Amino acid sequence: MLAKLDLTTVSEIARDIAQVFFASVFINSVLTGKIIWANAIAGLLLSTVFWLFGIILTSKYITKSNV
Repeated sequence: MLAKLDLTTVSEIARDIAQVFFASVFINSVLTGKIIWANAIAGLLLSTVFWLFGIILTSKYITKSNV
């Protein structure tokens, strides 16, 4: 039970980090009009990586432990 709770928490934190990267780096540079493409792409890439990590963690480990 405790391991399942910890994985769920880590998954949610990873998805929250993805939202922060997306909002602060990618969207901010687009909205301000001062686009530094390296930063925008890095923000998009980091948000995708953390989002995928959260989704994979949820689908691979948490759903299998429920069975």
